[in-house]
Amino acid sequence: LGLLPLFAPPRHDTKDTIERCQQQGIQVKMITGDHLLIGKETAKMLGMGTQMFPSEVLIKVKNGDKNELHGFANLEDMVEKCNGFAEVFPEHKFEIVKILQDIDHVVGMTGDGVNDAPALKKADVGIAVAGATDAARGAADIVLTEAGLSTIVTAVIGARKIFQRMTTYSKYTVAMTFRICFTFGLLTVIYDWYFPTILIVIMAVFNDGAMIALSKDKVTASPVPNSWNLTNIFIMGIVYGLYLTLSSWALYQTAVKTTFFEDHVKLFSLNDQHDRLMEWCGTRVDQTPQAQWAYANLPSVFKKNAYGTYGNFQELVSLCAEPTYREQMKAGDYLECPSYWFNVPSNQIPLQVAGVSEPWGRLPGTPTVLEQCNTEQKYTRGAMMRSLLYNHVSVSGQALVFVVRNQNWSVIEKAGGWTYVAFVLAQIGATLIALFGFGGYSEPRYAFDDCEYCSLSNDSKIPFWPNKTVPIALTESAFAASVIGCTGYVIVAWIWSGIWYVLLDPIKWILCYVLNEDGFRDNKAFLREKKRNLATHSRDQNKMDPNNMPGPQMAAPSYQNPLGRVSLSKPVAAVLDRQSASVVAITRNSATGVSRVSADPNKTLNIARRSLVKQEPGSKPPAATK
Repeated sequence: LGLLPLFAPPRHDTKDTIERCQQQGIQVKMITGDHLLIGKETAKMLGMGTQMFPSEVLIKVKNGDKNELHGFANLEDMVEKCNGFAEVFPEHKFEIVKILQDIDHVVGMTGDGVNDAPALKKADVGIAVAGATDAARGAADIVLTEAGLSTIVTAVIGARKIFQRMTTYSKYTVAMTFRICFTFGLLTVIYDWYFPTILIVIMAVFNDGAMIALSKDKVTASPVPNSWNLTNIFIMGIVYGLYLTLSSWALYQTAVKTTFFEDHVKLFSLNDQHDRLMEWCGTRVDQTPQAQWAYANLPSVFKKNAYGTYGNFQELVSLCAEPTYREQMKAGDYLECPSYWFNVPSNQIPLQVAGVSEPWGRLPGTPTVLEQCNTEQKYTRGAMMRSLLYNHVSVSGQALVFVVRNQNWSVIEKAGGWTYVAFVLAQIGATLIALFGFGGYSEPRYAFDDCEYCSLSNDSKIPFWPNKTVPIALTESAFAASVIGCTGYVIVAWIWSGIWYVLLDPIKWILCYVLNEDGFRDNKAFLREKKRNLATHSRDQNKMDPNNMPGPQMAAPSYQNPLGRVSLSKPVAAVLDRQSASVVAITRNSATGVSRVSADPNKTLNIARRSLVKQEPGSKPPAATK
């Protein structure tokens, strides 16, 4: 009686490949035509589960035998949750793939033989390994040209990185679209405040640079299989857009409706509230020579008010009282001052003339000094506010790309080099535009080419605005959406964007958890389960340590394992080493056909030389012994 043991271990990289697949959220099942014991033994060596069943169990369960379910709810539950099947035929492989597809799984199948062709054709991704038959190669979607399965994991990770870049682009685009629509739409509806189209176009061009750079971005592959979830993309985009809209509204409200930056940061005011503008204009107009002359010479008409801040000169006197505007209206074609205004000194106003009881009073269609001052201040402050808001929207919007590109903390997660380059270049351009502005472009249609009340709130000259063109009060040009550089407020835009950026990551984590984006919750549970499995595996290894075992390991005998054999989790190195194999020379009697061990030392030496697998450099061949 002779026993010939055969041992065909898996490739050295197979176990690592399976572990990497499991880390990527891919369930690996073994479907083999070998005996169940061989399948389980191989599964142990590869670190897979051993909950496997022969094909006859699959057939019985399919035929309605509930006694063969082994605790599973039904056939689909068994196929989905068990670790594999053994002793299967081609039709069984096909059926297993079909069942998994019917319960909404994307199935990949590897194989090399003719018997694998039906399942390879049926699978969503059929993969023919190196050396596969022509039938398997023809039925597969992918054909591997080199031995091993590690290429599959590499392809999966590469595909998921591409998908991650696509989803980053989608989330960023949706968020920016909603943010721009919400921000400027609400400001227009609520405050009757307009944003110029040219700044939106420039912002879109700069954002295109960021989106192009995403194609080369350094991303982390999703730990679970990807799929398009448009609902999640739109929900996350809307939430990001609303949050950034809130930040822009808060900046506008703080700068335009309060004196926060004026009081705490010591910057010039952008406040355009009516009371604030009336107070500022009243103080400046009362300091003009014309006002001082009127209060001194016409005390019965022009009186100081009860607050002592300014009197009624600004409310009663026509804009013709200002020589600067009087001369421009004389040369213009929209407004014109009566001739008697030009017969008085520049520091006075005309007294009563024949037929005119109040020649200094308000003329039909001509604004007063106070109305013109109010219009100029609101115009210049609004033009600088547009530069400030543009800079903030540009910085905070494009910074969002660093948040949506992964699930980790965006500050420490390194992005691709081109992504940083696109962001830096775009924001340098946006900051320069906000700093210098467009010199008042676009200019109002009905305008004065020179102004008297268009200074900053601290009475200093507005920089980077040489023409000093302002709209005429009481005309539609008072609502012109011009752009003037906001100078020091660009620092406010960057700091404000940084403060609101801090909360973007927590918002992202909350959304990912609620929506389970990219398996966020599943991944956390997977890591906890993996940690428990590693701890259990470590305890099992300690139990199997030869130093801890007083005697040979045995299991309870069974029908399939009558000797109670316990397989090793990993074969010893000597088993895998071909040099450890013994070479025995035999002789065969041609007459009787009986083979015996040869006693000829020369024959043994000759066979050993011819079958030598590896020889150390400088070593000598074995010598014959007698």
